Amino acid sequence: MVAGGWSENGSASENEVSITNVDFTDTTSETFDIYGGLTDAGAVTGNNVSITNVEIANTNSTFIAAGANGIDGGDGSTSVGEVSNNTLTINGTLEGANLHLYGGYVDNANGNAINNKVIIGTANGDKTTITDRIANAHEEDINAVYGGYSEGSGNASDNTVEITNAKVTINRITGGYTIDGNADNNTVSINDATTTAENIYGGYTENGTAKENKISISGESTVKNAYAAKTGTGNAEKNTITISGGSVHDAYAAVTDGGDAIGNIATMTGGKAEYLAGAATDYGDNENANGSAINNGVIMSGGEVKEVAGGEAFEAGAEVKGNYVEMSGGTAQNVYGANTMYATATGNRVTIGGDAVVTGSGDNGYEDFNGSVTKNFGVYGAHSGMNGSDENTGLGALSDNAVIIKDNAQVSNAYGAYSYGDSEVSGNKVAITGNVTVGQVNGVENEESGNVVGGYSATGSADSNEVTISGESGTLTVDAEFIAGGYSGSNTATNNTVSLKDVTFKHNTEIYGGYSDSGDVSGNNVAISGKIEGDNGAVVDIYAGHSESGIADGNKITLNAGADVSKANLHGAVNEGGNNELVIGEGVGNNSWSGTVNSISNFSRIAFNNVKSVSYTHLRAHETSL
Repeated sequence: MVAGGWSENGSASENEVSITNVDFTDTTSETFDIYGGLTDAGAVTGNNVSITNVEIANTNSTFIAAGANGIDGGDGSTSVGEVSNNTLTINGTLEGANLHLYGGYVDNANGNAINNKVIIGTANGDKTTITDRIANAHEEDINAVYGGYSEGSGNASDNTVEITNAKVTINRITGGYTIDGNADNNTVSINDATTTAENIYGGYTENGTAKENKISISGESTVKNAYAAKTGTGNAEKNTITISGGSVHDAYAAVTDGGDAIGNIATMTGGKAEYLAGAATDYGDNENANGSAINNGVIMSGGEVKEVAGGEAFEAGAEVKGNYVEMSGGTAQNVYGANTMYATATGNRVTIGGDAVVTGSGDNGYEDFNGSVTKNFGVYGAHSGMNGSDENTGLGALSDNAVIIKDNAQVSNAYGAYSYGDSEVSGNKVAITGNVTVGQVNGVENEESGNVVGGYSATGSADSNEVTISGESGTLTVDAEFIAGGYSGSNTATNNTVSLKDVTFKHNTEIYGGYSDSGDVSGNNVAISGKIEGDNGAVVDIYAGHSESGIADGNKITLNAGADVSKANLHGAVNEGGNNELVIGEGVGNNSWSGTVNSISNFSRIAFNNVKSVSYTHLRAHETSL
């Protein structure tokens, strides 16, 4: 053992250990320890350890801490000595077995670990290399770096791990760790480094709260899991993760095993990730993990990701509320404002703009650690259930969620809300402006593509959802092929709306106010302003509502002032029957409406409001009243 200062029950402060160009080759003990300051029970403050070009041989474990409390016992049940402001610095090379590296270490019941640091490497110099002789060491208690560590109920706060211009292979990197205390304001920074790690945590606590912890990753690092905060039943708030390079499998600003996750943000400007998310609240073994995910977000301007989610909470009793994804660049397979099973999802949103691309999964989706592969289709304001699952009943409601697609974005599909099961979907919206592509992108073939739907539920109802497609400054060209305000597989689709203004469709396109495979469809509306047409002979068919085997009744199409549907076909429904209405000249005021409709069919009533003239190529109406 090497120690700069040691006290049995007193404090250990301001001690220094500096070891340079030394090979500890004659050690014969099972472990080899280096401490800046060490005490059994007192405070440990302001100690420093500097390691440069050191090899530690012939041991099974290496333990290095700038400051440590309680290592040799003391009165562990009552000791409250704080470990603070200690720094471990490593440059050059360090080689050992089962390396445990700490800025500050507390092994007593109540002591805090505050403002301790581990600094590995420097930006101006040769690359630092840390080598552990235990190959493929992926067990949780092997190979670890901690800024600050508290074994009991003490807090771990304001601790830091910085890795710069270094090659490090390690199992676990943690800014601040505690079992029962709070982990706040801890930081892990990996800067232009080649780091390989199983797990990175900004702040970790099993039973406390975790607030304002940070992770940043750049360079060519490879990481399995990176969580700015991880808690059990405690809340995680305002934690952040930033990725600008390297590769991460799962990257979350916060995860909990039942605690609430509030205001956590994940940012990506480059690099790769399999899963990028603001927060998830069922990350553990707690079967009753019903924490809520509120106001968490992802901001993505570059990089490549398979799954992107603003917030996730899956159990009944939880809320997924106010979460968001803002994507202005980069590529993703699927994007969710909210992801859930049995929790309710309200007020979540996704904005896809700039040159961002969302492809859908195709046959190369995200694979979780249980071998399940995602096969979803694109962009979702909120999403519930699982594709192909037999557990898609009793799902939470999806309401008032939104998707905005703009600029030059390319997406495979866009859904304001989507449920694979029986979620009631209501008040959800999709809005499209700009030079947008909705369909097959980047050559990825999905089970379906080219769909824009305000709200979809496989077996639940779809009510008061909306799609708006608008050319705000000239005609908007859209690549979509199927558009519906609301869509239910086997339930009702009611009071949904599609609003179109100055849109040219590249392909044959079907547009429905409301749609159901087998449920009734009523009260839906398609409102048209400006010019609606197909490009190069593409056919545009607009339906007030349709049900494959149910009743479509009380739906309407509205031609507002300035509407030009001379190259579009208007239908009350696909088949004759039902009291569906065409309203011509809505909102013209004192002006008169005149125009041409390519064809009109299956309306029970056509209403003219201050219409000067109307012409049509084909008129086929069931029990039409003009």
